[in-house]
Amino acid sequence: MITTIDSRNFCDAFNKIESLLKKATFVAIDFEFFGLPKHLQQQYQPSLSDTPDKRYIKLAKGVKSFPPCQMGLTLFMEKDDGKAYDVHPYRMYLYKHTSLIDDGNDGVNFCNSQELERYKKLLISDFPDFSFLGDSFTTKLETLKIELEGKMDLCSSPPELDSSTFSRNLSSSQLSIRQHSALVVNNNSELEYSSGVVYTYFLTGEVTVASSYDSKHVLWNEPLSQLEINAVLYDLTLRYPWYTFNIEDGYKLKAMHVQTKAGYDSRVAIARNNLLYSISGASNIIEALSKTTNLPIVLHNSSLDIFYLYEYFVEPLPMVYETAKRYINFTFPSIIDTKFLSMICSSVFKNDCHRLHGYDLKYLKKYFDSKNSLNKKISGLSLMNIDIHLFSKISRKKIKTATKYHDAGNDSMITGEVFLRLASCYVLSIQSNISNMSISSLKPLNYRFRDLMYIMRPAVVNKIPLAFISTPFMNLAGQDPEPFELYHILLRKKRFHFDGVNGSNLIMNWIKNQFLKISKDDFDMVNEQIKHELSMISMTAKNKYEIKIKEDGNRIEICSLSHDVHSEILRIFGNNRSNTFEICDSCKAFAIYGNTLNEKKSFFGSLFKNNSLGATAYVISCVSLIAGISIIASISNNWSPLSIK
Repeated sequence: MITTIDSRNFCDAFNKIESLLKKATFVAIDFEFFGLPKHLQQQYQPSLSDTPDKRYIKLAKGVKSFPPCQMGLTLFMEKDDGKAYDVHPYRMYLYKHTSLIDDGNDGVNFCNSQELERYKKLLISDFPDFSFLGDSFTTKLETLKIELEGKMDLCSSPPELDSSTFSRNLSSSQLSIRQHSALVVNNNSELEYSSGVVYTYFLTGEVTVASSYDSKHVLWNEPLSQLEINAVLYDLTLRYPWYTFNIEDGYKLKAMHVQTKAGYDSRVAIARNNLLYSISGASNIIEALSKTTNLPIVLHNSSLDIFYLYEYFVEPLPMVYETAKRYINFTFPSIIDTKFLSMICSSVFKNDCHRLHGYDLKYLKKYFDSKNSLNKKISGLSLMNIDIHLFSKISRKKIKTATKYHDAGNDSMITGEVFLRLASCYVLSIQSNISNMSISSLKPLNYRFRDLMYIMRPAVVNKIPLAFISTPFMNLAGQDPEPFELYHILLRKKRFHFDGVNGSNLIMNWIKNQFLKISKDDFDMVNEQIKHELSMISMTAKNKYEIKIKEDGNRIEICSLSHDVHSEILRIFGNNRSNTFEICDSCKAFAIYGNTLNEKKSFFGSLFKNNSLGATAYVISCVSLIAGISIIASISNNWSPLSIK
């Protein structure tokens, strides 16, 4: 159903994809990674207070630290004026060089243009450097050349060989005395300039019709990968100009003697280009994609995916945010994010009886697959009932797909399918706003894809949602929107109250209040309480606040994006509902009425920061005042009129 691309079928698959790109309506892409930014050190963790520039640095650090492990690519072809689509899904495991995966298919290589230039410098010389393939490979390659020169008499100068008589009249018994046990010599006149002599050298421990040879001569234990094949062919072609080389089935090396050096330079260039082609691998697909004019690329929650796309397949990401946006937009001028599209279509889902539980891909897929009222409202809309014909390498019949998430090939196919349905919802929401009519009363629409793109382009294209940040989205083609203001709440442990009658406890209570530190258990308790309460409101509400202990260790700061989340947290800790924590008196006013990005500072807080001498004087004055009050209270408690004489 989904074609898996590996190094052995990559050439055929790439030629197929390259031809399909010329006819594709849009392409959906998905990546799986070895890690996320949340797995990095604390300084790279996302924060609500991040600016887009700071968030970009964190995302770029995560992208550069954890390479992709899988890429899914699905091509959609419009048919019947938008009523049907042909779908061509592909998946490929992305591993550098020859790392094998569990099912026996080796991964597809990838590299950006900067890495490719480094490889070119290693290879364009009389003695190419294959160290990037590992010491084991270079050792085997050198051993192979020694074997060939010793047993096949290969040399850089013209071999002394009479092609008209050599080996044509020799029996296999005569050859077996001189030849290497892994070597077979026969006649072939495939090329006009060939001498007709073909040497076949078996690189693995395969038993051949010619002989059964000792395992000590085996160089590779299994067939070579396409990258290894091209590396061997390039090195041998460069070293021995009087021979042409080919490797069949990954282990049968064939060397054919030629009578002239004519064409040597072109053979070397072709062999080198084939090797570089194997090194760049999947990057060839992305290059072909970027060169296809006006082809939309559809992704889901793509703030990481687009950076992976650029970093590993085009060029290293620049460290300046605005520069990165400009470069990405130049390379991929039309990017659509289905999560952003679903968020601006929220008015369509709001009054639907079937609840949309979130904007994750699995929730959107489940929502559109269910028999809900939304389908009834727009049952006549062509794109909501698209007939998707799934084509694969094996079958060209219509197949019902199984839902399997976190597989890049399947996720890319679902992303494209969800996009077509969301595009319908977006058009409906626009039509509803213009006509001031309910969605149920709207007539079905029949838009072709190009018409949908024309409608969506101003508000949807190149808008990438950013999670857990006050800036709602990243605009690749222009200026980012103004950030939302954050809601702040400061919590502290409940204070010991002063006893105005018993003055002896006043100083002790004051001292106790200064040492009410927040422990990790306290912090976890508050966090779990907030999560539990917010889960009763919405599944996504837990992603709209940030909690941390302040530097002084006496307070917990809670920042939130949503007014609903902010109000709920106020309800939890306001009006003495919590037995342990309370909202700080000094921040109640701005916590309830204020809405700011910056933490409010009290007058005395500023005094402490700006003038250490004044702060010291203030503390001494307070202690003296409290001590005086305590002494007066003690004297007044011991005084009585009877003591005066």
